[in-house]
This record gives sequence, structure tokens and C-alpha cells, in this order.
Amino acid sequence: MTSLPSEPFSLHGGCHCKAIRYTISFPKFDERPVLNPNHPPGQPDVKAPLICFDHCSDCRSASGVPVQIWNICPQKFITFSLLRRCDDASGSSGPVSDSNNARVDITGDQLVHPSETAKETYLTYYASSKSVWRTFCSRCGTNMSFVAFEEAGSETLMDLGVGTLDHESLQLVGMPQRHIWWDSGVDWVKRLTAEGDAGSSRNALPKHSGGDIYEIIQENENNEPSLMTCCIPLLPFAAAMQWYRHSQYLNICE
Repeated sequence: MTSLPSEPFSLHGGCHCKAIRYTISFPKFDERPVLNPNHPPGQPDVKAPLICFDHCSDCRSASGVPVQIWNICPQKFITFSLLRRCDDASGSSGPVSDSNNARVDITGDQLVHPSETAKETYLTYYASSKSVWRTFCSRCGTNMSFVAFEEAGSETLMDLGVGTLDHESLQLVGMPQRHIWWDSGVDWVKRLTAEGDAGSSRNALPKHSGGDIYEIIQENENNEPSLMTCCIPLLPFAAAMQWYRHSQYLNICE
């Protein structure tokens, strides 16, 4: 597990099209709030950020993935930088250009509740249940955040999808630290996340360096990866793909 800096640091991320960008600014470790202040005696304090697998059914269906991974932080640390719809010169296709498009920054209550400012942007809110707001980018569809409002006076936390972090920030936060809503999880997903895919044994899932399923990464006795080309097990698939491409060509020529 990656050891996060004890000094102030920031994480950066956003949606796929970059209409939504965000920064999470953490103070030094001693000033970070405890996320579980009412924990039972003898249990350790948990400080932000908390990275965890979330197996709950609502998050599974809302995100479209078998298990969501959240980065849980106090919302007061988070600032969203949003492209106004009226300033989107590139329309609705492709990533937002890096030109000086006018943006608006929101934080605090403007971030966790729908606001007039947010309505002018692509940050869209969805109330998935009572006292719960989820956000997504209505330009590219990226699932962004989850907020559940607890009792008055408690710290307002925002869960941000770990996949929305920029690559450097994703490397920094490291692996998830916990599984939550375990009892709601799908059996094979729980086995995969808890046990892996059988490591380097013959039962491991095939691994491919890219999208080419003909090239399979194999590990030697020293667990060093090497690349091999595999044809025989994939011949039925290859034949099907060849037939499909041929049929598409015939359709074009007709």
C-alpha cells in the first residue's frame, strides 16, 4: 500500500472530456479530520483519503461496473473547475480543447447540492435515493461523485470515483484499503477482488498488454512477464472475426 505524504499535497482528476476537472487539497496529516469519529473504543482513527471497494447494489448499477472504487474525502477539501455550456466551443464531440475556455470553480455547498451555477455547466445531479446526490458529466457521461447526508453536525464526505483521478494521482493513492457493503457484493466479484485471479497458476485469466487478444503475457519462474503469440485456442474467434469483416465488406460493395 502506498504511503501518502504527511505534508500537504493535492490530487487531481476529472471526467473523460475534461469539461469537469477537480482538485483535492489535503492539509498536513495532523490537520486531516477523522472520518470515523464515533468509532467503537479501541478501533483506529481513519483519516482521508480513504480508498475502498464499494459492493453496494445502488453504486454497482449507477456506475455500470461490477464494483465501484471510491476515494472518500471531506467535501471542504474539494474544488471543481467546470466548463460553462455557453463557452464550449468544441460542441459535444471529443475532449474539450485546452484553449482558454472560461470556467467556474465551485466548492462547499455549491458542490454537494444542485445550484444555479452548476446548471450552467455539464455537472449534473441525480438523487438516487433520499438524502443522496450523485453527479455525472452530461457531456461525456463520466460517473463523478456520491454524497450521502448524515445527521446534522457531522462531516460532509464526498466519494469521488477513483477512475476519475489523473494517472499520477492514481499512482499516489495506491490500492484500496477496505471493502464496504461486502454482504451486497456479487460472489465472483468478491472472490476476484479478495483473492485475485489465481496469480501465475494455469487457472489465471489470460493477460494481454493491449487490446490484441492474440498476444498473451506469460510469467516465467521468476514472475517476470514475457509476451507470446497464441493462435490455436483463439482459432474459432479468429474465424468468426474474419467472416464478420468479410460480410461487412460485401455490404459496403453492394
